[in-house]
Amino acid sequence: MCNPGGVAAMLGPEEQDMMQRLLPGVTLQDVTEILGREVGVVRISLGLASNFQDVWKVEQFVSLMGHEPSRRELWSRWVESR
Repeated sequence: MCNPGGVAAMLGPEEQDMMQRLLPGVTLQDVTEILGREVGVVRISLGLASNFQDVWKVEQFVSLMGHEPSRRELWSRWVESR
């Protein structure tokens, strides 16, 4: 991740303390297991060429990712396509 501070800002004080105790070389899987959930940040850039449709598509995608059954279905499709 290019901005670990973004994740730190999302975590509560207890989780921030756990993150500080991680050893060098820790992987994302290690962090997921320690915290008991996935952690991540998505950065979306909008610019002069962006329009309402662009924002709407992002909003729809984020809504799907926040819904566990939808996220699992999308993940399964992605794994099968590889």
